[in-house]
Amino acid sequence: MKKNLLILATAIFAIGLITMADTAFFSLAQATPIVTASLPFENEGIDLETGNIEFGFLGTFPEAVDFHFGYHALTTPHAILLQEFPAEVALMDEVSFSSVTFDDIATLSFTSFSIIEPFENDDTMVVLTALGNYFKVGNAMENDYFVTFDYQQLVPEQQLPPVPEPATILLVGTGIAVIAGARFRRNKK
Repeated sequence: MKKNLLILATAIFAIGLITMADTAFFSLAQATPIVTASLPFENEGIDLETGNIEFGFLGTFPEAVDFHFGYHALTTPHAILLQEFPAEVALMDEVSFSSVTFDDIATLSFTSFSIIEPFENDDTMVVLTALGNYFKVGNAMENDYFVTFDYQQLVPEQQLPPVPEPATILLVGTGIAVIAGARFRRNKK
């Protein structure tokens, strides 16, 4: 009976550890959410950290704004992403939004000067914000007045901590308690 109880406790403990390891793996594979936003040409900018859209008067934007879209009549599409100081940008020409990862940052050249080039749907712009965070911006679609785009913070996978489920912790704890109880009873006799 005692041997069976010890085997059961060991099995519960092992299942709990395996579940925690799986949870850790899948937590690391998760990404930050993709956000869709729209900005009118010229007069509104976005703070990527908060997602706040701010109004700019005569091209002057609040300090938190990372970029806005300019309208260039001589190009098609007309949208040009213009970053606000001190944000820096790197253009990934004809690189899809979904394929850009944190690992790509090492290969990019960032500039604090605006890149006067049409921001096409298949281009991705990586923005380095004043707070030191990296965001990718892409999937841009424009109409006569607005540019709709997606953005997502780029983070290394190691920064996403594994969070085991409470039931998993309870399972491991139960296994440990049964093993400890069995040892205590064995030592008592």
